[in-house]
Order: sequence, then C-alpha cells, then structure tokens
Amino acid sequence: MNAIFDRVIREFFPDTHIPHWKRWVFRAAFGNKVFSRLINDERLIDKNGVHWVSSVIDFFNVQCETEYSDFNNIPRQGATVVISNHPTVMDGIALIHTIAQVRKDIKIVANHILPMIFPQVAELTIGIENMAGKMSHKKFREMNDHLKNGGVLIICPAGKLASWSLSGLQEHQWNPGFLQLAMRNNAALVPVHITGSNSKTYYLAATVWRQLSNIMIIREALRHRGKIMKIKVGQQIALSSFNRFNKDLSAASSVCLMHLQSIGENGPALVDTVSPQQLTGSRESLINAIEECEVLRQFDDGRKLLIFRCNTLGDSPILDELGRLRERCYRDIGAGSGKDRDNDVFDETYYHVILWDPSVEEILGAYRLIPVGEQLAQHGITGLYSNSLFKYHNNAYSCLSQCVEIGRGFIQKPYQKSNVLDYLWRGIFDFIKRYPDYKYLLGVLTIPGSFPEEVQKLIVSFYNMYFPSSVNFCTPIQLFTAEGAQSDSPFSGNDFRDDWRVLNDLLRVKGYELPWPFKQSAKWFSPGGSSILAFTKDDAFHSIAGLNLSALDKLNEIYFKHYLKD
Repeated sequence: MNAIFDRVIREFFPDTHIPHWKRWVFRAAFGNKVFSRLINDERLIDKNGVHWVSSVIDFFNVQCETEYSDFNNIPRQGATVVISNHPTVMDGIALIHTIAQVRKDIKIVANHILPMIFPQVAELTIGIENMAGKMSHKKFREMNDHLKNGGVLIICPAGKLASWSLSGLQEHQWNPGFLQLAMRNNAALVPVHITGSNSKTYYLAATVWRQLSNIMIIREALRHRGKIMKIKVGQQIALSSFNRFNKDLSAASSVCLMHLQSIGENGPALVDTVSPQQLTGSRESLINAIEECEVLRQFDDGRKLLIFRCNTLGDSPILDELGRLRERCYRDIGAGSGKDRDNDVFDETYYHVILWDPSVEEILGAYRLIPVGEQLAQHGITGLYSNSLFKYHNNAYSCLSQCVEIGRGFIQKPYQKSNVLDYLWRGIFDFIKRYPDYKYLLGVLTIPGSFPEEVQKLIVSFYNMYFPSSVNFCTPIQLFTAEGAQSDSPFSGNDFRDDWRVLNDLLRVKGYELPWPFKQSAKWFSPGGSSILAFTKDDAFHSIAGLNLSALDKLNEIYFKHYLKD
C-alpha cells in the first residue's frame, strides 16, 4: 500500500520535497485502510477490465440507473465516442459499467495515475498526464487507432471534476479534441449525462487545495456506497450538426456541453440527433418471408442469392430489415438518412437482390435494382430513384429505356472483407441476363458527407477529368462542383494510371479511402465505357451523389467471363 501511495505522491510532486506534516495529511486523505479493503475484497481478486469494474460497482453497492430504452442509443458495433459530464469521482467506473452492457471494446481517457493505483483497469485506460490541456501526439494516435479499429472511446471533455459554486456544480469548459476524433473516424457521438455529486468536504478541498482533493479520490469513492447514480444516454449527435460552425471546434464543443446539460434536465435537443435503430417484428416473420423469395442461385457454402419484390401494401419484414441494415452500414461510412430505417417509396416497386445465410439466419448484404424501361412504362419518370436527385431531359429517355438502375447496396460490416460482394454481383448479373435488350447500368455513386469538402472535391475533380459524359442527359437538383480544386489540381490529365495513384495516395494521406463503387466504375469497364453524368448534393442521405452510366458491352473481358458468360 505504501509503495502505491509513494508513487502517487511522486507523480503529483515530481520535483518537490514533501514535509513530514504534509505527507501525513496526504496519507490520511488517501485512505490506506479504505484502499486495502477495496483491493483485497474477494469479489475483486483475479479480475480485470470490465469484469473488475462491475465488481467494484458491486463492492460499493452503487446503483447505476439507466432507462432500458437508452441502451438503444449505443451502437452495437463500430467506432463510437462517448462524451460525458464529470460531477463525481465515480464517473469513470459508472460510465464503463453502463457502456459495457452493450459493448466490451472500451477504452476510457483518464488521469494517468488511475492505472497506477488500479492496474486492473490498465487495459481499459488511455492515461493522460494533463487532462485539461493538450494531449501528446502519441496519446491522440492511441485514441485514434482504437476508433479506427471500431472501438468505443469514453471521454470526459472537461478533463477534470466539476467545481462547486453558489449556483451548484459547474462543469469546466470542454476541450474540443473529442470532436476531432469523432470526425476523423466518422464515429457515432453518444452524449451521456450523469447526475451526482461528491461530498462538500471534497469540493471545499478542491477550492482551497486542489492537490489534496486529487489525493482524496479513494476516500471520496467510499462516500458513494449505497448511492444511486442516474445515467441518461442520449441519442447520437449527428456530426453534420457542426458544419455550421465552419471549423470552430471550440464553439461546437460548447454547444455539445449545453446540449448535454439540456437533455440531462429533460430539455430539448440543441443539436441534430440520430434516432436509435430498434428491432421491430420477429425473426420468425423475417425467416418466413425469406423462404417465400425466389432463389437465383445457391452456393457451395450454403448461402443463397434471392430476388425479392414487395407485392403487398402492408408492412414487409424483408423491407424493414433491409432498411435497418442499410442505415447501420451507411452510418458507418458517414452517410445515411439519420432515421431509424433507410426505407423510401422506391423500395416497394424495385427488385432486391439479397444474399441470405441460412446458418446464421442473416441478410449479409443486398442491392436494389429495376429495369428502367419496365419502371417507366408502369410508373413514369417519377418512379426512378435517380430522378429524385437528377432531373432527366427528354433526350435521355431512349437510353434510359435500356438501363438497369442499381443502388442502395450494402454489406454488413463483419462480412465486408469476404466474398459477399462477389456473390451479390453474381446475383445482379443473373438478374440482368433476364433482360437481354438492356444495355446499360445506371447507378447513384455516393461520396459520404463525413468526408471533408476538400476530399469530396478531389474525387469529383478526378472523375470529371477521366470519366466525363459526352451527353447532356440530366440536370442535378443541387449541383456540386470541384471549383476551387481545379485551379491547383494535382492531376496531370495525361496519364490515367499515374493520376489514379496520385488520387489514392492523397486520399490515404488524408485518412480516407475511395468508396468502392467509384473504384468499380474505374476498373471494370474499358475506356469510354463508364462515365459520370453529373454530381449533386444529397442532403437527405448526407452525401454527394454522382450519376454513373456504364455500357455492358464495355465490361472488361475478365469481368464479362466471370459474371456474364454462361
């Protein structure tokens, strides 16, 4: 015990001789006896990480009260930044315990002394020496890497405990570093409000002698024995909320703090939020509906390619599940509708190519598609999804009648590095074979709204240069151009391969990757076989959309043999 206490004192006072009387005061404040009982309790022996945290909650008999529905606001997977106020010494423990009900891949940003005192939480902790100041590049990189790997990062942006004033607890100004991390990784941003307080003795010590209050944390934690901590997990904050601040992250972080305080008092949201994805219906109804679908082909691994078209006016468990999975996947890349489900009116009349895995009873991925000529005959031009973003001219109709429109593709995250994409495109081409008179693929390609504007313009500039359209088929509803990027373009315009390398290298340096559909349009077709007709802003989908037209007879031989040759 003495060794740990001495180490803590050295950390707080590295170059200072501590008088005997002051050391005695610090030792009394630290509470060796309390500390000994804590670490030697049989409930805590041989436990680490989240299991140790849960046992500590049990040891102190602290009740962390959270509405059951609030847990829906914590994404089940993917990069997530949890931000919270910091009223008590128990906040970190309470936050880990709460988030661990949904996720186990947790790291918390905390004072570097915490894992010294409790090595059981070392695996959960990213230790910061100056909590209220700038963090080192090394620590920022550690946080960024954790998010890049899809983990949960818990941060109290104030960096230190709230202070007591005549008007009550006052949260310190928030450091905006959490916004940088969230935006860089397109992480879900989840606000958590904690209701609680330390003892008056602690706040008095913090006012007159801050170092003494820092050493009191063990003794102060004991004061929370048997208490209730109310923890409210708010809806995810839409990162697009901060576009209006024009890169002023300090102002944006202040609004986040005010938003958190508001929802803690059951007040209104002060930023745009993203509704949680709740499961509706039963798995049984989904499975029954899947069994009614036409099987396009079945693979040796048991997975099935299905074709589905909604033929009822009522709710469809398949469309519901497609909408849920789409939204989850699109949020991961910084796009999506922001609604509970990504469903629209076009889902009801379009066909859906679905990859189903009976072994796990899951839809692994899907695309929706429609022979445009067929759709025009039945529903007119307003029946096309692409027409909601690009208004077609009269001279486009002869070409459109020979197109198959493809879009809304997704693959569940655990399967994105497998052969699922190949399977889905086998299904798409199997479907296209049924329409031998159709000669073109038409699709809306998405650049996520989470990409900085300079990155979006870089991509648009490249595709305008190498994949221009020779026809004027449409007008974008909200034109998006690469103006400002063209004058100092990094592309020569003379060598596709060289400029392709430049594009991808620049994206990599900036921390981004070219979306797969753009790679596909560039690689699958011979020169002149694929073009981008126009780019538009798609506010409803939080993205930039490019309208792509590709000729099937220009499909490179390797892909023709793989997908179209019988």
